Amino acid sequence: MARSITFNRTSVEADIERACRNLPLADGVEDLIPLIVKRFADWAENSVGKSGHVPVAFQVTGKKATHAEIGLMVSLSVKLKQSINLLPLEVREPLIKMEGVSSIRHDFPMKLEVLAQRAEQAGLAKRHQGLAKWARKLAGTIENLHKPAVVALADYHLHANMAGKQSPSLVEVIDRIAKIPMDYLPPSVPEIMNEEIVGLGRKSNARAAAQGLLLGHVYFMLTGRKPTISTYPDTSKRYGPWHTFLTEMFDAMGITGAGDQVYRKIVRKIKGQNIPLVFY
Repeated sequence: MARSITFNRTSVEADIERACRNLPLADGVEDLIPLIVKRFADWAENSVGKSGHVPVAFQVTGKKATHAEIGLMVSLSVKLKQSINLLPLEVREPLIKMEGVSSIRHDFPMKLEVLAQRAEQAGLAKRHQGLAKWARKLAGTIENLHKPAVVALADYHLHANMAGKQSPSLVEVIDRIAKIPMDYLPPSVPEIMNEEIVGLGRKSNARAAAQGLLLGHVYFMLTGRKPTISTYPDTSKRYGPWHTFLTEMFDAMGITGAGDQVYRKIVRKIKGQNIPLVFY
């Protein structure tokens, strides 16, 4: 059923949560569900009316472009780190005091904006006024990373441990990013760069293919099993918890036109992947 342009977020969130809780959940994964609900509801809302839209975090770029993204992210982090360290202690502490970073791609940019606003309100001396500029530039860079650079972040263990361990502080995340080698490419990136995401079915299925791959990792995270599809021999009808989960998630997010070929190709790709979970 196609999603109308009027977006009912409460209903979408309820449908996504229901799809997750209908799965045979592994032990200790209950705390992950609210984050999954929020992320996928955000993507559904941002994609209303764009049936073939693929969020930038799922788009693949080449090696040169990936190096450029990582290099910019690292250089901005270095400049921001230097600007923070140059502040007198009594000025620096109130600026950076905030809760730990729970999500690099979403929570982190928001905290960088808070840092920029605090810096502006503090009336810093002229030699410290670049702090707000570097914070906002880094936030914009993080928000617009393509898939290989996003995987590089995950591979460098920057995402918060979603199982309940303490989240890193704002300064710790900035410091970790600043230490990534500018020419860094994780082992999985060449595999990602060779993916033809829009090749999974018709072009109109690009969003279904991209988010379906992500949902395969979410399914594994929640159940401890890689997705598989079973078939009734007498009717050839597909069934199983993965097939039901993907159907319910696509329906909740308003993703239409995802044929059986998309479902099967996602299963084949997930089966052969050893890629870090990138979904924060």
